[in-house]
Amino acid sequence: MQAGALVAFSRSDQTSISRPKLESQLVTIPEPVSPIELKRPADDLIAEILEITRSQAMKRSQFDQSFGPFEPILADSMPFFAEVLGRMKRQLPANG
Repeated sequence: MQAGALVAFSRSDQTSISRPKLESQLVTIPEPVSPIELKRPADDLIAEILEITRSQAMKRSQFDQSFGPFEPILADSMPFFAEVLGRMKRQLPANG
């Protein structure tokens, strides 16, 4: 295999690839020609990831506080919505 070439997988390979087949494909990947230089120090990247993670956790907490009281109502309503969507889906014309 030539350097820089990508290993192509068919759609069926992507969804049902076995470990031995994956390993056999991975060994065909060429070694890098030269090491990749980091554009930013690893400490900066880790700090940014941590900041994003904390921000997402805070947003989740705020969401839970705002909508938490409605969760039981929504959970009780889900079977109804599933039935309505199922009926609507059956009534739509089939498009290839």
